[in-house]
Amino acid sequence: MASASRKEWILADLVYVSSGFNFHDATHLMSTQLLVSVRDAAEANIALAAGVDWIDVKEPAAGPLGAASPETIAAVFKTIGGRAPASAALGELAEWNRSPFEIPRPPGGRPLHVKLGLAGCGRDVGWGDRWRRTVAALPGHVRPVAVIYADRRAAHSPRPQEILAAAGEVDCSAVLVDTYAKDGKCLLDHWNISTVVEFVRDARRRGMLVVLAGSLAADSIEVVAGARNDGCPDYVAVRGAVCRAGRTSTLCPARISELLARLSAIAGLRSAPASAALSSEA
Repeated sequence: MASASRKEWILADLVYVSSGFNFHDATHLMSTQLLVSVRDAAEANIALAAGVDWIDVKEPAAGPLGAASPETIAAVFKTIGGRAPASAALGELAEWNRSPFEIPRPPGGRPLHVKLGLAGCGRDVGWGDRWRRTVAALPGHVRPVAVIYADRRAAHSPRPQEILAAAGEVDCSAVLVDTYAKDGKCLLDHWNISTVVEFVRDARRRGMLVVLAGSLAADSIEVVAGARNDGCPDYVAVRGAVCRAGRTSTLCPARISELLARLSAIAGLRSAPASAALSSEA
């Protein structure tokens, strides 16, 4: 369980309250919310208009964590204008060659959560030290997100528990579970729902916000978001599921709205038993 100071740090970074915007304790959100990855400012406008909860920037044609250009990231942040939390994919640690000073700042002094994958690091005994050095060199407004690939053998990435342990050493406030190979398989083809729930609970005990991705379609999202008690993720992250024709095509507003409606329905079912219990006690 996170210490009091650790909890305060998480809340300072991840609980954002402003006009029309209210997050609960990041490690205990009452329902699963929606993160959508956009590739440019035009798509950011689509996501904002649809009402998504978190906007991520990446270039889907460049891999699972394809990095957009600094100019594109800055343009997306300008479009968001502080109306939603922001994150950005920066590629893989093994291929990292970007100056940390090229990472733009979100408006309003909000932190930027960045994802740097560990594909290719599974056979590198020094990956943990390299990760720590890279994170230490990041600008002060940047917060690292630990990335775990469910298909770690395809990614040649370290084991999930090794990454979780190292994440605490680099002050990761969140963890993303994704799939490396975009081959038609999703997260649940690699991890069954029991494994997912166990992982979510473990990450929460470590004081981390949990984001699940990995080519999740609407039906799979209902499964992971519908997990009971503390087994559901804080966010599901999507790209292909809300695009018109695959992850490299443009966003589809209707698909975003449909997914938001499904998540809202799940949240309603989750709160119904508690509401019924309160009514019976009245």
